[in-house]
Amino acid sequence: MITPLVDVLAPGGLLFFKTFNQRFLEQKPHFPAEYVLKTGELSSWFKGWDVLATNEFGEDSSSFILVRKPV
Repeated sequence: MITPLVDVLAPGGLLFFKTFNQRFLEQKPHFPAEYVLKTGELSSWFKGWDVLATNEFGEDSSSFILVRKPV
């Protein structure tokens, strides 16, 4: 998890996070699977936050989320 980033973010602050998801392994099968996200994993990190944008359920090999930390 990205706890250090979340901990230093002020209430009401914005966080944009982007990383590889499981589709990346189709392009790079030797990449360590433990370093890619499963579908829905990214949004599960931010339950209770305002999700402003995400593509984690799309067809791209990377996932992103833009969230606002609760006040």
